[in-house]
Amino acid sequence: MTSEANNFEWSHQFQSPGFDTRRFLKDKISITAGYLVEPAFDDAVDFSIPNTGHYEGRILNFGDYYEDPDEGKRIELYSRNSNQLPYFPGASRIRFPNTPYPYLDGSLGRFDYLKNPQLYDSSKPYLCFIGRTESGQYYSRAPENVPVFLVWKSAPEPQNSFGEVNHNYWMALNRRIRTLLKNATALLPRPECASWLNFRESFPSCPSDCDWENVPPNLYFDEFVRKLTRIQYWVRELAAWTSMAELLQKHPLNSNIGMKEVTDHEADEDLIGVWINGMKENQAAWLWQRKVPIFVAHIIRGRKDLPSTVKKTSDPLEFTPLLNNSLHEAWMRLARKSAILCCKDYFDEGCRSQEEFSDRPLSNWQSSSLATEDNFPGLELDVMMQPNEELDLREKFGPKEVTMEKLDPERISRIVPPPVHKLPAGRQWQKFVEDEDNENRTCMHLIGRRSSTEDHDYVYYDRHNGRELYMRGRIILPENVVHDTSVFGLPAPPLRYWSSNQFNQRIKASDWVYTQREPITTDLGRVAPYPDLSLLPLLRLEPDNSPLEITAEDNTPPLVIPQLRIPSPIQHKDSTQMDVDEHQPSCTIDETEIPYWQPNNSNPFRENWEIDVLNKNTPPSAPTPLLRFKGIEDIELDDFRAFLYYIVPRIPSPVQVIVSRIVKAENGEFWVKIFDNDQAGWIIRAFHRFVTDDGYQFRLSLVSLEEWRDSLDATADREWSLPYPLNPNTELIENVCPLPGRIRPPLGERLSEHLTTTLTKPSATLADRLGMEPLKEPTTKKRKHRGGKRKREYARTLGPLPSANPSNWQDWEPTSWLQTKIMQ
Repeated sequence: MTSEANNFEWSHQFQSPGFDTRRFLKDKISITAGYLVEPAFDDAVDFSIPNTGHYEGRILNFGDYYEDPDEGKRIELYSRNSNQLPYFPGASRIRFPNTPYPYLDGSLGRFDYLKNPQLYDSSKPYLCFIGRTESGQYYSRAPENVPVFLVWKSAPEPQNSFGEVNHNYWMALNRRIRTLLKNATALLPRPECASWLNFRESFPSCPSDCDWENVPPNLYFDEFVRKLTRIQYWVRELAAWTSMAELLQKHPLNSNIGMKEVTDHEADEDLIGVWINGMKENQAAWLWQRKVPIFVAHIIRGRKDLPSTVKKTSDPLEFTPLLNNSLHEAWMRLARKSAILCCKDYFDEGCRSQEEFSDRPLSNWQSSSLATEDNFPGLELDVMMQPNEELDLREKFGPKEVTMEKLDPERISRIVPPPVHKLPAGRQWQKFVEDEDNENRTCMHLIGRRSSTEDHDYVYYDRHNGRELYMRGRIILPENVVHDTSVFGLPAPPLRYWSSNQFNQRIKASDWVYTQREPITTDLGRVAPYPDLSLLPLLRLEPDNSPLEITAEDNTPPLVIPQLRIPSPIQHKDSTQMDVDEHQPSCTIDETEIPYWQPNNSNPFRENWEIDVLNKNTPPSAPTPLLRFKGIEDIELDDFRAFLYYIVPRIPSPVQVIVSRIVKAENGEFWVKIFDNDQAGWIIRAFHRFVTDDGYQFRLSLVSLEEWRDSLDATADREWSLPYPLNPNTELIENVCPLPGRIRPPLGERLSEHLTTTLTKPSATLADRLGMEPLKEPTTKKRKHRGGKRKREYARTLGPLPSANPSNWQDWEPTSWLQTKIMQ
């Protein structure tokens, strides 16, 4: 630690001139709520983990694995350079905040990278350099690490529930920020920072609503915690970014370094560390050499990759610093004094599903602690793509060579799958099973239709030859396969095929197989699109041991340095020394903030967010409450719902804006029903030029009545609607199970059924649930007005529908519409 850093060591104990007014006014989520949910992740590692002779790890059991291996899961969590046993969160499903409500300590729950290491995030590569504070203890007593409840200064009058920040603490924090900004600004343009992809762009910006230059005014305790933890969160990221930048100046990232060069197993245990599954080898090796704690997660698939001498547990928090945590107890005491409710059963909807990850056996096995460079335990359970020797008579019996295509001179070629064809009519299928021939070579041989395939757990389909191929293990995909195998299939393993178990009559081998017997109708004729080139591995080059030279002539694009305001020092007294309590963690956000979105100044997200979403002026009434969202083709329905679920409550409308129905239409469009035209006006202004920090730019247009009525027959997996009427009468109230009263979300009871098990997504269409018949073709024939009760039910549940389409609904454009209405 440098002498300059020592200047910021300080100490403090909570003091109150009068009554202790640290009281929460709103209910919270318990600190460890959601931590017990089974993690889902891709445990692939594309390189060998060096055996340093050091091992610290544990096995985590989910479900009753030993009684039902298909339902249970065993995960090995270990490190080869650290003595820590941290909590493993798994992978996050969405980039925006994973919980819409505040945790008691203001954290992000299981995905809070200030409390436990996370899977590597390329948009924030510096997170592994954050100092550990999960137990309130840390190596550098910097002011950003102290729990905020220790620096609250109560008002002297007991009846006054306001308070302010400790003045000495604020001066120390302000001085710390100015020093970090000064150092970071000097490091930012250095060419060495460009050696790590996206490192410059990841520079953490101060949240737009945080004013670190001026002392916060008197606040309620909830608001005080929210504002101060936001600033602390940013300062800790800024300190981590600066630490990594300083290391890059001394040791720029070399693209040719690998894990073979790693020999030291000693890590800096004061750093939070990182789970390296999915990282590039040169980046993981660089972090290892910089003494960052490196952790690996591995899904155990059999006895051969099961370590025998490690701790075993079914509690994800056991052995971790998050269990029996004194800092958590301090927060809980404040909650009990405040007489608020702390929800303990919150399900973290930010978790991914294991089905979202593809199986890559070679890379998956490498993450095992028992794997070495030449041995991957358990591979004999799978079908190998290459036999022990070259197949003889391949020109006669096949399989045919796959079609290769070179897309990038620096990457390997991709395998081009054939287009999806329709099955021939009257296809007769044959059954083949994996076996060993008379010379103990893996092969496939024909069996009868009624023969047992009990010992073969995996089946593939050769649609061209009409074969069902039963195998003992999954087919291992070569690195060249980067298309969707569930649609376009995969190369068949190069094996000999025999017409019987006598192995005396060889027949042509299968060339291409599928995971489904028949193609989906909508996939017929499809051709595999060009893949993302980053999915293709780089060509392996001979390692270059020469040091990376950085010349003055840097060809990197010019860097726009953010304008950072560094004010003059605060005028203060000489008494800046404070007494420190042992509890000093970090905290983060509240329910009205955006913790993950911290864009660069060049990104329009912040400006549009402040001008459009947070605009308190009443917008014009929309021409229709039926809106069409475009420009988000690769987003699932649940993700889009979660996005609206997070943004809409922030709109400062006098009447709560209610999204009553969402339909995922074709071409990646989402049709959204807002409760009425007035509320739709707020939505239009908020999203008419909305650009997220991830690059999604929404385009708004209108949905016609005919389209909307047709959507009433949308299947349940493509639509969501309010689970019960907004203004239920007495009869309806008796039939509805309301959400628990422990949480009072602004829009949660209407826009998300994730928080309760009593409201489940219906399987029937909306038309069936409302007892309505959607209109077919419009007609000019006069109709009898019937079904008034059903229409009232629809209006009460989802809001009224317009009587006709707007006159210009096809040419309607939101920006010009807003400008015209405002001028009027």
